[in-house]
Amino acid sequence: MQWSWMLHKCFQPTVQQAFAVGLSVVAPSLLLRLLVLYSGLQKRIISLVATVLGLLVLWWYYERSVAYFIVLCGILYPLFALVPRGRGALIAIVCVLFIFSCELFIASKEEWHKVRGSFLVVVMKIISLAFDLEGYPDIKGEQKPAIVSSIPDLFSYMSYCLFPGTTVFGPFLTYTDHSKFLHATPLSTRWALKIVSSMVVAAVCLGLSVCVLPFLLNEPQYNKWLAAYMAAASFRYSHYFISFLSQSSTIASGIGYDSNIDSWSFSVVHPVAVEIPRSMSMVATNWNLPMHKFLKNYVYKPSRRYLGQFGAVLLTFSTSALLHGMNFQLSAVLLSLGTYAFIESVLRMKLSKRLNACVLDRPCSQSGCGHRHKSVEWWVVLMNSGFVLLNLFHLAYLGVMFDVTNEEPGLQEQGFSYTHTLKKWAHLNFLSHWVALGTFILSLIL
Repeated sequence: MQWSWMLHKCFQPTVQQAFAVGLSVVAPSLLLRLLVLYSGLQKRIISLVATVLGLLVLWWYYERSVAYFIVLCGILYPLFALVPRGRGALIAIVCVLFIFSCELFIASKEEWHKVRGSFLVVVMKIISLAFDLEGYPDIKGEQKPAIVSSIPDLFSYMSYCLFPGTTVFGPFLTYTDHSKFLHATPLSTRWALKIVSSMVVAAVCLGLSVCVLPFLLNEPQYNKWLAAYMAAASFRYSHYFISFLSQSSTIASGIGYDSNIDSWSFSVVHPVAVEIPRSMSMVATNWNLPMHKFLKNYVYKPSRRYLGQFGAVLLTFSTSALLHGMNFQLSAVLLSLGTYAFIESVLRMKLSKRLNACVLDRPCSQSGCGHRHKSVEWWVVLMNSGFVLLNLFHLAYLGVMFDVTNEEPGLQEQGFSYTHTLKKWAHLNFLSHWVALGTFILSLIL
């Protein structure tokens, strides 16, 4: 591969295209922020404008498929008033059934695969609103009070579901966080720099994903595991592109200001925590921070008291798989990731107790660490580094099936089948799953 060709014929055009895509969601968000600041319009009118802009953005990307979003929102809104108790669980079930119905009977494979990610964001919004209206139990089983005091009016509800800055690329926001776009803060240099810097990082990530990483270590010139790592890295950087782009559009709309530190500190992803993975649980957390918040608050915490830690983890990742639809590829990755994270957490907890050392899956706080051997000691650093290498190995294995090179044309647009996933893992001898099994046996021995 000639680097000059890659730079001028691939990287630069890809970055330019990334900025064009970014403007399609950032521009409506900027317009809304200016309307809130300077128009003097009533909040209901601004919510109506936000809904119209959201529908236009959805039409720009999905054309007639925007009907799925409108129908789902329209079906579920009456349920908020008709079902005063248990509405969270009921609405979640209706959402899953709606997803499966569209995927199996209504939409084509290409059409549904295209809207899947955006539809997931809208579904999470509606489910979270349902639970926030009635409260939900925490880990100890204590009922949390309702976070949203009353059912939003139709204008506010639709603007939340179809908000132009968060619907197409995300991220998930609670209704409370979304409503902050109506409470304007003054324009500032920090705000503008955060928008621009997020878009720049997003564009660079897309360039790396499309033009650089897929061609660095390809088979048969290199070891299949190095090739798998690069293929997985390419997929991860495409995810960073979406994440930073959604971060930019969200901040552009006026959401994300932290008055305590006078900063626009809203974040969607922490790439360093993923690329240098201390643990698989840290990967799951930092891969998509808003979605992690949704799964933690609305699935994991309420279920842990009844199912235990492993049962709650399994239900959490199963819920994520269900909301993604009937996709064996994603389901296999998510369930494997959840299982790996739990096994590693148990093993490291036992090692931490036996060795009295800071080797937990999450770093100890400097002020509250009670271990005798701190994280700066050489052998503790060596042990934690070993887990980082182990998790890099797992990430290469889990991410390799998102490699689209040498695949049949059109297969990516329909979504990959279970045979594709098993073929990719078989090429790597299912080694990651065997290692996870060995890790589990070691945790039992300890």
